[in-house]
Amino acid sequence: MSYVTWLSQSLYLVEMLINMTKLSCADYGFDCHFVIEDDDMHELIEKFAKHTLDEHGIEYSKESLTQLILRKK
Repeated sequence: MSYVTWLSQSLYLVEMLINMTKLSCADYGFDCHFVIEDDDMHELIEKFAKHTLDEHGIEYSKESLTQLILRKK
């Protein structure tokens, strides 16, 4: 199984386990009040990654944000 296939399947399973996902900049230690909550994990990750890049100049991978979500649950 390729990495992309594995990641795709893993994200699908995580989506099934999580009804509503929430991330905030405070989760990464930023002094920022940005919070995003969405039932579509892919959309949430993309929006959060865009915010951290645009506002904080830091690019996080989808994989690292997925791990953050999994650790929070």
